[in-house]
Parts: sequence; C-alpha cells; structure tokens
Amino acid sequence: RQAASRTPWLAAAAALLLAVTAWWPSASGDSVTELSPEASYQALLASAPQDLLQLDWQVLADSSTDAESTSGQIVWSDSEQQGYMRFMGLAANDAESEQYQLWIFDREQDDAHPIDGGVFNIPPGATEVVIPIDAKIGVSEAWQFAITVEKPGGVVVSDRSRLPLLASTAS
Repeated sequence: RQAASRTPWLAAAAALLLAVTAWWPSASGDSVTELSPEASYQALLASAPQDLLQLDWQVLADSSTDAESTSGQIVWSDSEQQGYMRFMGLAANDAESEQYQLWIFDREQDDAHPIDGGVFNIPPGATEVVIPIDAKIGVSEAWQFAITVEKPGGVVVSDRSRLPLLASTAS
C-alpha cells in the first residue's frame, strides 16, 4: 500500500527531472544551433580569415552536363579547414546514376592526386545551391578546385573525363 502511494510522487519527480534536463542547455546558453549552409557561407565570408579564397567557377567544355549556364563561387580557408560552394544554374543530377564530386588541389600535394572534397547532389528545380566542403584530409595551401561527375559515392581517383567546372588562383 505504501508503494502505491509513492508512485504518483515518483512520476512527478521523474517528469520534473526530465523538464529540467530539457530546459538546462537553453537556459545556460550552451545550446547548439546548427546554421544552414547559406548562413554558414555568409558567416565564413563575414569572419574573413586572412587566407580566405573567393573564386568564381569557370565553365569547361563538358557536353555531358548542362554547365554552360552555371555560375557561382567557391570560398575556402586553409586555416579554418572550411569552405562552401555556391552554384547558380548547375544541372540537377540523378543521384542513382551519378554524383558531382569536388577535388581540391593543394600546393603541398601532387596534382595527380587532389584531395577529395566530397560528393554532392543538385536537386531538381534548384536555382541556387550552397554546399559545404567536406575535405577528407587536411589542406595546406589550396590553389585550385575542380568539379567532376562520377559514379554514386564518388571515386578515390578521378579520370577527370567529365569536368564541367573549375576555380583556380592561377591565371
């Protein structure tokens, strides 16, 4: 009988504990708010690290995509190991048959083996897309970025046969 009379009090204490736990991070200011890629892109531009690269995409002759109407920029900071790609007008891809892949050329590495910057998709109907860069290893001194079209999941080494976009510090 005493155990039954304690049950409502235990339930109330558990509910109070759950409420305090859920409230605590926001009350202490420690809650983490994840920014959208667009907001993160703008935040990186606003922070303006001294080594921030801002390069425009150059359309290359790749008849396998409708890249000729594509524009946009890439921003990258070696010191922050962070960057974003912005595309306007890049053709949507069918993720089941192909994906776009970013390659980062580093002055500290052989150009035959650029750094994988991640694979990504452009959804149908998207006119402007911001994609975070996912460099698989550290980048010392980026100088060129290339977009290739690869099989789903990307490749370890690209044959660069489908290379629609390039951004470079070289003239």
